Amino acid sequence: MNLPIALTLGRIVLVPLIIVFLISSSRVHVFIAALIFIAASLTDWLDGRMARRWNQVTRLGTLLDPIADKLLVAAALVALVIIALGHATVRRNEDYRTALAIHRDTVAKRPDNPRARNNLGIELNRRGETDEAERHFAEAVRLRPDIAEARANLGAALLHRGVVDQAVVHLSEAVRLKDGLGEARYHLGLALLRQGDIQGALVEFSRAGEILAEGADPRRALIAALGRAGRAEDAMAELAELVRLEPGSAGARYLLGNALYRHGRIEEAIAQDWPLPPLPEE
Repeated sequence: MNLPIALTLGRIVLVPLIIVFLISSSRVHVFIAALIFIAASLTDWLDGRMARRWNQVTRLGTLLDPIADKLLVAAALVALVIIALGHATVRRNEDYRTALAIHRDTVAKRPDNPRARNNLGIELNRRGETDEAERHFAEAVRLRPDIAEARANLGAALLHRGVVDQAVVHLSEAVRLKDGLGEARYHLGLALLRQGDIQGALVEFSRAGEILAEGADPRRALIAALGRAGRAEDAMAELAELVRLEPGSAGARYLLGNALYRHGRIEEAIAQDWPLPPLPEE
């Protein structure tokens, strides 16, 4: 083996190194790959010059030289394709970094998909973009009026905006379509309470409490509704249950103690760590 052939074989050996360094995420490695490529290209010029000058042109060298050249160029092209695909993947992953981006993309591709609209509305609502969320909930209901979750979300959005009558319509339809929507029943109770329908609100708060089990919000709303309805004993019973659910809640214990004291049940009030009122001055 003469020196020109050794240089040609060395150029072939450098091909995998170029690929490895080029596809690395390190800028230093990319710089090293560029230096190796330049060095390999120089050997292409050098081995031919040396073979001709030293009269060392052989059939093996004539065969290996174009193979080495093609491998070198192919390696560079393959590495560039890998880099381009990797960059495209990174861009796509950036687009899908958040649930909001995923849902926006789904709606853009399938604008007539009601569940996609509903999911986008939920994510927008979480981010405080309530107006846009309401528009997507409304569109989901328009596309599929029988999707209970979309109606419930639209009703809650309308209630938040103060459009109580329309909220009641959508929330009532939501719980009719799907009885087990605890949050929908809770929001329906709030809407009915705003309309002055205390009995209706009581029914919805009670049902919401059953569905949501340990949920305190429906129970607090139920207690308020019971108080408005003049059902003090029932309100105290719900307060006692709230204290059981939230034993560390000083506010719940105070409310229960205050209610017990007003009904002459002072010892029970004291048991709730309720502070006795100051004695009247003489």
